[in-house]
Amino acid sequence: MFEIILQMILLIISFYKVFYFIRLWENCCFVVLMSKEIIKETIHYLFMTLILMAAFTKQFNVMHMGVNDPSGKYDELDSPFMRIMFQIYSSAAGDKNIPVLDETMSARSEGYPAYQQFLMYFIYLVYFLQQCMFTFAFFYYICMVWQSYEKNYPRLVTLVYKQKAQFNDECYDIMDIFYK
Repeated sequence: MFEIILQMILLIISFYKVFYFIRLWENCCFVVLMSKEIIKETIHYLFMTLILMAAFTKQFNVMHMGVNDPSGKYDELDSPFMRIMFQIYSSAAGDKNIPVLDETMSARSEGYPAYQQFLMYFIYLVYFLQQCMFTFAFFYYICMVWQSYEKNYPRLVTLVYKQKAQFNDECYDIMDIFYK
């Protein structure tokens, strides 16, 4: 787990450095600066969506929802919380994962079919609400990105000149070291 976290940090830093130097070219500067401004304005919404996903995961854990994984792609995950979280993510991304009752609750309620049916209907209701919520969240995020683009597009020329001034300032600091 520690290696995965270090690899993830290294990957993020390397992408940051690549995008830092891509800004030198005039054509790429537009894309990088616009992406930076859009991410800066929508990052709070992405964190809220992750918190919402964790809340649905905890709710499904409490309701004893199992992981419907016939292909076995979540077998490497030890935590049931993480399995359900990835199942929620994949179902929000478009996979068809029908919720099931976990094995312990299914065995515990074996003699009570009405209770099992009530629990499954309740899980289906929360699953439907979760799908509606993430569909709405996706469209709202697209609207936020579009609004951010419209807001920052007129300022982009100023941002490009500001970026060039920062590059010049950095260049002069480096040149002062060598030409003293």
